[in-house]
Amino acid sequence: MKFSVNTITLSLLSALLLAVGAVRADEAALGNVPGPKQTAAAKLVNPAPGAMILGATRAGKRIVAVGDRGVVLLSDDEGKSYHQAEAVPTRATLTAVTAVDANTLWAVGHWGVIMTSVDRGEHWILNHSDLEHDQPFFTVWFADARHGVAAGLFSLLLVTDDGGKSWSNVSLPLLNEKSRSDLNLFHLFAGSDASHDLWLAAEQGTLYHSADRGHSWEVLATGNKGTLWSGLVLDDGSLLVGGLQGKILKSSDHGKNWKQIENDMKSSVTSLVILPKGKVLALALDGISALSDDNGEHFTLRPPLDARALTAAVVSDKGVPLLFTDHGVVKN
Repeated sequence: MKFSVNTITLSLLSALLLAVGAVRADEAALGNVPGPKQTAAAKLVNPAPGAMILGATRAGKRIVAVGDRGVVLLSDDEGKSYHQAEAVPTRATLTAVTAVDANTLWAVGHWGVIMTSVDRGEHWILNHSDLEHDQPFFTVWFADARHGVAAGLFSLLLVTDDGGKSWSNVSLPLLNEKSRSDLNLFHLFAGSDASHDLWLAAEQGTLYHSADRGHSWEVLATGNKGTLWSGLVLDDGSLLVGGLQGKILKSSDHGKNWKQIENDMKSSVTSLVILPKGKVLALALDGISALSDDNGEHFTLRPPLDARALTAAVVSDKGVPLLFTDHGVVKN
């Protein structure tokens, strides 16, 4: 299948709304799968202010952010300064990153890119790519070193149980006979406990649930028809999802029933982040954010810090949200 310029542009915007010596010795253990020839990531003179960032995470004390042209930014001083990763094997737009532990990370992006690092994000190994079809991944999640899931455009969903040595395609169930079978899949999320419950936010207000680390899924209707870009599991096990036109929904019964959380956000919610003391931060496409201090029951708009689209956030060691946008890092 070939994708038009409009389709590629749409998938880039979809990713934005959400919502690269020692390493070679580890390639066999990581299951490196040689992919088509890729061009190394762009090198930026001053990367932090200007690079479009679409995903961020913490790997121990290090902050890792990924984005346009294969850029991977790293910070070891709680976001005060960033440097670019030394070796990233692709210039494809990277859309998401997740940490297995303080050293091991996985990132995904356009052209079917899945890549991994075992040295805190300095050097990356290409694990999977497809230069014939730009069917991007929008989200990635790993339960541990072996079990992972990557999902993206047109219900693209791959699962690994051997640390990326092999990936299996997984099909998703339909909500009903009239529903589409090619929904875009935007955000994988799970709780902090030891359960195998995994959730996947998608188009048309659809949420998928897996109890076996992504091998089989049930489909849940949230009662909302708009795209869901983000989600999280709260400390009490409740689910919170956000998406199109500022919609935020909450379920306290494992996704069976949902209520809409009233708020003054008008633009799409791109990310939801848990802060200390039961607070939740919601980020939006218009640069607005909102804060809840009652476990997601109510949200209050925060003074805008940046007019650019807010795309991702991590929490500092002092509990302060560090924000990223489509034009780089927000300086608090």
